[in-house]
Amino acid sequence: MSEFSFCTIDFQKPKDHLYALETPLGTRSVRDSVSYCNRCGLCLQSCPFYSQTQEEPLGPRGKNQTIRLLLERKINISRSQKELLRLAAACALCGRCTRACPGQIPTPQHILELRRLLGNSFLPKTLHRLMQLHSNHPSLFYKIAHIGLALRKMGVVKLARFSGLANLCGWSWLHQADRMIPPSTRKEQKEWAALCHAKEGKPSLIYIPSLETELFLPQVGISVAKLVAQKYRPIIWTKTPTGLFEYVYGNVRKARKQLGQLITRHAQLQGGTLPILTDSLDVYNFLKQAATLFEEYPHNKEHAMAFAKQVLFVTDLLPQKADVSFVATPVALDASALFSNEENPRLLADKNLNTLFGKNFVHCNDRQADLPAFGYGFITDNNAVSLRDLSLRPLLEKEIKTIIVLSGWALMEVYAARKRGASLQAIHIAQLNG
Repeated sequence: MSEFSFCTIDFQKPKDHLYALETPLGTRSVRDSVSYCNRCGLCLQSCPFYSQTQEEPLGPRGKNQTIRLLLERKINISRSQKELLRLAAACALCGRCTRACPGQIPTPQHILELRRLLGNSFLPKTLHRLMQLHSNHPSLFYKIAHIGLALRKMGVVKLARFSGLANLCGWSWLHQADRMIPPSTRKEQKEWAALCHAKEGKPSLIYIPSLETELFLPQVGISVAKLVAQKYRPIIWTKTPTGLFEYVYGNVRKARKQLGQLITRHAQLQGGTLPILTDSLDVYNFLKQAATLFEEYPHNKEHAMAFAKQVLFVTDLLPQKADVSFVATPVALDASALFSNEENPRLLADKNLNTLFGKNFVHCNDRQADLPAFGYGFITDNNAVSLRDLSLRPLLEKEIKTIIVLSGWALMEVYAARKRGASLQAIHIAQLNG
């Protein structure tokens, strides 16, 4: 890789990089955004990586300064590639640093720009290729995924894990995946499949289930569908890439293409007036910032902004009253998600849980980390397990019985922790409706 690769990016006509970032102080180029950091250090203790290592380069301040020096050609990429790869991997994209920063500097977005520069997704190659199928050939991806789930049910995956065959074939990430998948009944799978294929005339809302809901969590999809049916006639768009995976683990060009296809498809149904619902806070945050990807295309940006206004999260539909007697208390909320840009879902969830559980709802604002979001645990050479333990420790110390999550990935992370001995029960917030 040329040492001038980052500097020769044409930010006026970006392909694999962002043209600009939306910040509380307006639209800024990536160069201006990263240079806005004044090195005050208020972000340091909010970062789980810095808290564990006390290494300045791994803190948000150090990351921003490193990227700034790259832009100024003061760091030789070829000579520093090993250190840069370690720095780029040491970020869960949780956005805690942004929330702590007086200037709300979007450090996670800077890290994504660095990863795009380095050309490394940080995912195991076999997993990355499989996920690219989801982006480019969704139907083939789902066929392969369902075959994999069938083999898992037959015990083949477990055999491959314990025999070491998975490691030899480059599928070592199956160890993590197998631990994260919670059980679901045949009845739930059939009910979810029936909902996905149901057609009820003219729809009044589009529900785009997350990948984890479609494959692993039919119970979440069923709960969301029942919640939506109280007010809308939903249509469920399955096998629908949103561009989020490519945005995080691929490149902006492919993410822009997929998001553009989704926006076009939405516009063709009833003139783009239907609300769009997602059950993942990660997907919600990404779709809400859709216009950022089209900064250099004013006409497309206008359509993306109109699209983003239609995006809803399940917290927008939750009833004020529900029978939650099946939930073990005390209860706490985990609102971890990529970027954490949007406050509304978190505030609505907090308000709802306070109403439903009263004194049995415990606010845990002193937690030192968020659960690894959107598959961060599959990044090679990372400390996702220690991040998870760091996040759950305050909850266990307060003897929390149930943790309410806002994404399927978070639910699966808690399930993996349970298999390692943690006593927490995880419930997606949509499941509070029954």
